[in-house]
Amino acid sequence: MMNSNVKDFKVVGVDVAKAKLDFADPLDSSKSLHPTPLNLFQTLPDRSTVKNPLKMQIPINNVTLATGPAAGMRRKNRWTRTSARSGIMRTARFGMRCVLALWLTAGIYPGNTEAQTDVPQTDKAERAAVPPDGKPVVEIGDRRELFVDDFMVDALSGGAERRLHHPVPREVSIYFGEKGKPWEENVAYATVVRDGDRILMYYSARFESFFRSGERSEKPSPRQYACVLESTDGIHFTRPNLGIHDISWLFPPGTDTANNNVIQVGNATAHNFTPFLDTRLDVPPEQRFKAIGRPGGGDNGAKAPGALAVFASPDGFHWEVLKGTGFANGPTDSQNGGFWDPLRQHYVAYMRGRREAEKGKRQGPRDIRTCVSKDLLHWTDPEYVEYTDDRAEEMYTNGIHPYERAPHIYIGLPARFVPYRRKVPEHPIAAVSDAVLMSSRDGKLFDRWEEGFVRPGPEPEVWTDRNNYPALGIIQTSSTELSIYWTEHYGHPGIRLRRGTLRLDGFVSVHAGGTEGELLTRPFVFKGERLTVNYATSAIGSLRFELCDVDGGVIKGFAMDESETLFGNEIEHSVTWKRGGDVSRLAGKPVRLRVRLFDADLYSFRFGDDK
Repeated sequence: MMNSNVKDFKVVGVDVAKAKLDFADPLDSSKSLHPTPLNLFQTLPDRSTVKNPLKMQIPINNVTLATGPAAGMRRKNRWTRTSARSGIMRTARFGMRCVLALWLTAGIYPGNTEAQTDVPQTDKAERAAVPPDGKPVVEIGDRRELFVDDFMVDALSGGAERRLHHPVPREVSIYFGEKGKPWEENVAYATVVRDGDRILMYYSARFESFFRSGERSEKPSPRQYACVLESTDGIHFTRPNLGIHDISWLFPPGTDTANNNVIQVGNATAHNFTPFLDTRLDVPPEQRFKAIGRPGGGDNGAKAPGALAVFASPDGFHWEVLKGTGFANGPTDSQNGGFWDPLRQHYVAYMRGRREAEKGKRQGPRDIRTCVSKDLLHWTDPEYVEYTDDRAEEMYTNGIHPYERAPHIYIGLPARFVPYRRKVPEHPIAAVSDAVLMSSRDGKLFDRWEEGFVRPGPEPEVWTDRNNYPALGIIQTSSTELSIYWTEHYGHPGIRLRRGTLRLDGFVSVHAGGTEGELLTRPFVFKGERLTVNYATSAIGSLRFELCDVDGGVIKGFAMDESETLFGNEIEHSVTWKRGGDVSRLAGKPVRLRVRLFDADLYSFRFGDDK
């Protein structure tokens, strides 16, 4: 695909018959760049020898033009001269004169990697200065760094800012309620798990009726069931016919329940049964899957009623509780998740807690607690997580898991519960909900965005209590895309699971719009040979890069004016300067990264080897 180097130029005219070309100089309208341009072009054919001189294509070489910004961007003293190496001049009639258009071969979209001089020249951004109380040097090795927090940011200048992005709502992944199965009258607490080529979606299903054939059962009816869906692409889900549990006695005769997808039965265990894939290297095959749930009685080592325990499974379908794994006293009536952290070499669990109640209130606000274990048998006492803000918000769930492309960062998508608001007057329960984004680098202190991450849509059914609750887990569903899921129409007949998409690493970016800006990172030590970035720009946007010393001074060979001017939209691009992109001579030394942005987003960066 052609990609023009020349954004705009002024043409005095072309007289095809006399073969005279003249370009006006926008820097000085009294001058002509080429008063005798014929010696720059191949000899133009005489008009008498051309059948249609208005459709000629004339090869050109080494032509200097006055170039400038695109229409609407023209500003004083922002024209620059550039040289065209090769191209085609095409003529077209404009009255008695002709005008020309020029196409140049200057790279292939996306991402022109050639250093250029023809990008729109905007106001020079204020250079981001090293703050007097700047952050200390940190070792990042070859890990990918995101901007979900300001950990890597030391200064932003001009129009640069950290900007939160939102998942784009896509299709409904699956319907429950009246379009689902009899045992799915209501659904909550979804969890998505990738196991090789298959994707499993777990959820708590609820059958609200206590009756069978119009008569109350002799036994209390377990109204809650842990269920599972299967998918190969994370987009289309089906219910596997497992037949593990016989639930026919709970429903009227003739109800189709033989082929069901139920994996746990019971109001305690199934209420918030939350599986995960155990990625510990030496995990026994029969325990590849783990789950955190309420055991529901029996000899399971639980410390107190309502405490949690660990379950195990070889296939994600057949489960049994692991004795002696009970932990976490206190309220656990929410989605309580866990995982193996390979960097810290321990299991981590996050669960509900209730902060101390204010005077006159029966219960305190819902919040998140955490504890860890090396062996699933011995757990630390749960502690409340802390936040970098002081907002008193109710975190109904936690949704915390290491981000797969940067596992040193925990990403959380908790459901935010707002009990004092009512949007739909006729709905019996007051409260509205959305989801927020938070992140942590130690598992205890979380940077939490106040701006909503998943906002309710326009339908009244998503503006009632316990809607828009994200599934625990984020999975990659294409080479450029993450999939995030959340429930809609909770408590209504059309309850369903919605999928949304986000670009890889696309939670937060360093962004600049029409006002150019700069990012200056904290000093860091890296390893590797290349700097790769995940970025996007508009058609006129750009990014340029500079490597600095700890004091912000330019390192020779990696200056801003030696950087490629990068534009396009790429998940991974290797940055280059005039001398190339090899940064290995700086590996192991404290450096800073400076990025100048114009109408562009930088989502992540990473140093590493070519492989």
